[in-house]
Amino acid sequence: MNKQLKKNTRKQVNQKKLKARTKVIVRRLPPNLPEEVFYDSINEWLENITWKSYYPGKLSKSKAKENVFSRAYLNFKNIETLIEFFKEYDGHMFIDSKGNEYQALVEFSLYQMIPKKRKNVDLKQNTIEKGNFFILYFIFINKLWIV
Repeated sequence: MNKQLKKNTRKQVNQKKLKARTKVIVRRLPPNLPEEVFYDSINEWLENITWKSYYPGKLSKSKAKENVFSRAYLNFKNIETLIEFFKEYDGHMFIDSKGNEYQALVEFSLYQMIPKKRKNVDLKQNTIEKGNFFILYFIFINKLWIV
């Protein structure tokens, strides 16, 4: 009986943790695609995006190595716009100046959390003159210069 109650509470907690998956990743973008060009291509959905992050790719200098594709993470306000974005943007073709074709791939991000903006305030900033060690050191140096 007691185990049954624990299972039910675990299920309830897990169901509360489950939220709608609204974060997607756009993969296989051209390696030399500028961030502004990508955001121009998704301009009609930008008002429905709450968080975005773009990681540029890298063209390989050697023919033996492959290029690193660019990618972008997007978090939508609601699922309806996400589905609309997926239907219209998945398979979007990019053609570079050399004629290479890149087909964008849209998929759910495995990690659905969004990073928080941290405000790291240094508590010891501008406090060196107030420290005892500094005052003793300052007096010691000044006495040496006087002599």
